[in-house]
Amino acid sequence: MALAKKMIWYVLTIIFLIFGSFLFYFAYSDLKFKKDILTLVETGKYSKEITFTIASIFIVVAFIFIIDIFVHRQEKSEYVVVSNTGNISISQNALRSNTRSSVLKFSSVEMTKSKVTIKNDELTADVKADVYSDYNLNDLGKDIQFEIENGLRIMTGIDKIKVNLTLNREQKAHARDVK
Repeated sequence: MALAKKMIWYVLTIIFLIFGSFLFYFAYSDLKFKKDILTLVETGKYSKEITFTIASIFIVVAFIFIIDIFVHRQEKSEYVVVSNTGNISISQNALRSNTRSSVLKFSSVEMTKSKVTIKNDELTADVKADVYSDYNLNDLGKDIQFEIENGLRIMTGIDKIKVNLTLNREQKAHARDVK
């Protein structure tokens, strides 16, 4: 669904750019068919300025579309839960936030990087975290994986969840206090 929306956005941008460019060309060229058309619709001496203004509006709108496309291009995947009452879209940012919340339940751990992807109803979370304690990394890692998996399962309803966790032992706590 998001792909169809992006395709429509791209097509509209191209149409607006082409139409605006044609109007600019039409406003500033001395073609015979232009003179014939303008004699039918010309109501004053300002037809060139009006055409230029309309062309400018089309070009500005096309550039707004282009800016919007570039701003939202990072939102690659959005998970949509379909139900009888409507659709629920879960953004990439919400998935990362949920992962961060699961990691922050452990007072001696700080998440440094996360990436959550959903393909074919299978969720994969790649998480990197710093540990500021002497806990056993194997046991701590399993607990963190369980929390992340549980949080994402509750949020999305997906049963196939894979959590790739990389723990790095750090000596000093720099971003938040260790309790």
